[in-house]
Amino acid sequence: MQSFLQKVRDVIRRLWSAPQHQLIDALNPVITGWANYHRHIVAQETFSKVDSHIWYAIWQWAKRRHPKKPPEWVMRRYFHQIGLRRWVFGADTDQLDDCGRPLLRTLRTAASVPIKRHPKIQSDANPYDRAWHSYFAQRAAIRSRVFRARRTDLGRS
Repeated sequence: MQSFLQKVRDVIRRLWSAPQHQLIDALNPVITGWANYHRHIVAQETFSKVDSHIWYAIWQWAKRRHPKKPPEWVMRRYFHQIGLRRWVFGADTDQLDDCGRPLLRTLRTAASVPIKRHPKIQSDANPYDRAWHSYFAQRAAIRSRVFRARRTDLGRS
C-alpha cells in the first residue's frame, strides 16, 4: 500500500501545475489497476484508507494552486457533489448531459471497485476422476459466463 501511495504522490507531484483533467486522466488508470489487482482479497477497509490518503494529497494539490483563496473557494472549484457523495474531485468536460449541463470527469475511488472472491475448490475434487466431472463442468460454465459478461461490459465502455 505504501509503494502505491508513493506512486500516486509522485504522479501528483509530476503534474503539480497541470490542469485538473490531466491529473484525473493520469491517476484514474493507476487507482483502477491497483484496486482491480487487490479486489480478490478482503480489502474494503484498505481501499477506504487509500482513498483518504489520495483525497488528502489532492486537497494539498488544490490548495497549493490557489494559496490566496479561502478553503471554501477551493472546495467549490475542484470538488463536487454527485448524488449523496460529497467532495468528489472532478472537472467539467466539453460534453453535455440531457439537461444541457457539462458532464463531469471524476477521479475514481478504490472503494468503488467491487470485491470479487474466487470460489474455493473442494479439497477432495479430482479433475481426473469421472465422479467429479459434473462439478468441474459446472465451475467451467460459471467461469465462462463471467468471462462473457466481462467481455460484453468492456465492449460497451
